Amino acid sequence: MADAAAGRRTTIGIVHPGEMGAALGRCFAQRGHRVIWASDSRGERTRHRALRAGLEDVADLATLVTESDLVVSIVPPHAAAEVVDTVGRRARVFVDANAISPIQSSRLRAAAERAGGHFVDGSVVGAPPADGRRVRLFLSGPGAEAAAEEPGA
Repeated sequence: MADAAAGRRTTIGIVHPGEMGAALGRCFAQRGHRVIWASDSRGERTRHRALRAGLEDVADLATLVTESDLVVSIVPPHAAAEVVDTVGRRARVFVDANAISPIQSSRLRAAAERAGGHFVDGSVVGAPPADGRRVRLFLSGPGAEAAAEEPGA
């Protein structure tokens, strides 16, 4: 994702900020982007993690989708399909950064695109960024370049 200083400020939604999602959200915020998450039905540990990372709570997923230029999903693999059903089909740009197989990613892309969504396959490589450790978010497929440079495009 490009620095906000290099272009317009982007609103990035994080679903759901676990250790990696909160750390990536903090990195996006440090680059000048607005980073939001939805606390509805989330536990106290998630709330605390998101607060520490500087993420803005918008309460529910419907608001997260409406306000986000780009939504990044970083959830356990078993939850990836549910997130595409509830968020990915409605997001302007949906980045699936979950540890799922290429076959499952293709199925999720097809489901999102049938509903009019814009799906970008992502992959997080490395431990959560902290104490000088770096992490990479790789994007692939149609729309990956546009999502990386101009997330709202």
